[in-house]
Amino acid sequence: MSRKSSFPGIAIPFLLLVVVVAGWSVWWWHLSREVRSEISAAVAASGESGIGVSHGAVSISGWPFRVRVESPEVRVRAASGHALHAPRLIAEAMAYNPAHWVLLAPEGLTLTRADKGDVTISARRIRASATHLDRPIPNLALELVEPVFTPAQGAEVFPLARAARVEIETRPVRSADARILLGEAGLRLRLLDGEGRPGGPVESFAQNDRLSVVIETRVSGIDHLSGPLGPLRGWAAAEGALLDLAGEMRAGEARAELSSERLSVRDDGRLEGRVRFQASNASPALNGLARAEGIDGGAATGAAAAARLNEAIGGDVTLIVDFTGGRTRLGPLNIAPAPALWRSAAEGDPGP
Repeated sequence: MSRKSSFPGIAIPFLLLVVVVAGWSVWWWHLSREVRSEISAAVAASGESGIGVSHGAVSISGWPFRVRVESPEVRVRAASGHALHAPRLIAEAMAYNPAHWVLLAPEGLTLTRADKGDVTISARRIRASATHLDRPIPNLALELVEPVFTPAQGAEVFPLARAARVEIETRPVRSADARILLGEAGLRLRLLDGEGRPGGPVESFAQNDRLSVVIETRVSGIDHLSGPLGPLRGWAAAEGALLDLAGEMRAGEARAELSSERLSVRDDGRLEGRVRFQASNASPALNGLARAEGIDGGAATGAAAAARLNEAIGGDVTLIVDFTGGRTRLGPLNIAPAPALWRSAAEGDPGP
């Protein structure tokens, strides 16, 4: 009798376990189908935002606790011809938290710079993450650990040769009462121990030392980063801007703090606004920049003038760089075209 009566006590936990496993398996199967459907919908809709996305066969695995999506030959291409290619891309999320994804590119990336050619990016780790996807503005991050930048044969040189780390992060902006501000995102860029190509502007500015840069800003108008004009053109047309920019640059003994209240983009893709540099011990770096190979003649003149000013004053010096009317001005010097986020149609580029 004792053996017969103990059977229900053993069977009930076992049956409960079977029910839980079966229920979880149904949930995982449903989630994997939703993920596959979301990928197809996102790829189909990408053309409407001015970006083309293509990929190879998608495989989904990871039962029971993970959802692991893997695809070869993933390509993202803007209308301008700028593109990013991953020979193999892996995305993973915990099945119980599908609003947090991690992406890995274990075989590196290839960056296409329109008419400038390809750059291969290899690194000890290339990792991106997307969290809080259920919120109006998610957190996005990209991390390159010990990246090496190698231009393809015949491509235009790339300013950086390698770095210890490159990080780009976006996050929501909150008001004083902790509410998320729609249409704005915080942007943070960090480059640590960057090494320039031999003879190039980064190496010359850093005086054969390492360059580190940290920049933080608020991006307004992020809800306009889409549309047939392309993400950047649509953003600029909606008067998107970089607000309250602040940063720091270090290269050897040289150090500079930079700030700007607002930077916007003209119809031709060139920056508009003012940037304030508070520099110290900058003369050697500026003189090196003026002698760098391939630098614009006007920019070289401006760098040399700034170096002479720094030497004359000694110690710290404040420089105002003004991007106005498509040009870059340093005080009274009209030194070069303003930096361009894209080339105008007149220059043969429809823009990203």
